[in-house]
Amino acid sequence: MIDTVAQSAYKNYLYIEGAGKSIYYSLNYERQCYGNDLLKINARLGTSFLIYDKYYESLLTINYGLSVLYGSTAHKIEIGLGQTYAFLENPSPHLVYIKNTDNSKDPQQYKFENTKALQTYLDTQKYANNEDFRKLNYAVLNTVWSAYMLNTFSAGYRWVPNTSKFFLSANAILFFFPINIANSTALMQTTNFITTKNIYLHFGIGAGIKF
Repeated sequence: MIDTVAQSAYKNYLYIEGAGKSIYYSLNYERQCYGNDLLKINARLGTSFLIYDKYYESLLTINYGLSVLYGSTAHKIEIGLGQTYAFLENPSPHLVYIKNTDNSKDPQQYKFENTKALQTYLDTQKYANNEDFRKLNYAVLNTVWSAYMLNTFSAGYRWVPNTSKFFLSANAILFFFPINIANSTALMQTTNFITTKNIYLHFGIGAGIKF
């Protein structure tokens, strides 16, 4: 059995969370800033990276915040405040520049909603039925990364037994979106997560170790 006195000295938490504050998943580190037998305050930093289709659209997230754990036993109420930054690759319509073999003409521009739309078009056309694509010399795809800030409030339960280094957590999370993000069609299409509402309810489940 692990010494409960030694357990109380553990101030670090490392855990993985499914869904949660980084939308799909995150790897998180917490450090206890204040603690007694009843109340603990932890600072959190977490991140995730996801390539979610074969066309390499990517989502990078960074989340940080404070969590308050309340309870004198292994069963604790958890309340948290924080922010999540979502960095999206190519959330805007792509600009594809087509240069004609006749250099006397300016390159023409074509817009596609995302990389998948572009690739589907190229696969379908095969350059056979389009005069501009038959003249194709090269195409440059502009890769764009855009950052969005999401405010978070979470409430839930954390099981932190004194007899083990392992712990479990479950939370309900409210995301508060600025208006420009809530109305971003590109962000909605990219994540399949964000709605036109400014407040969105999400959930997360986590497991990790303390040391």
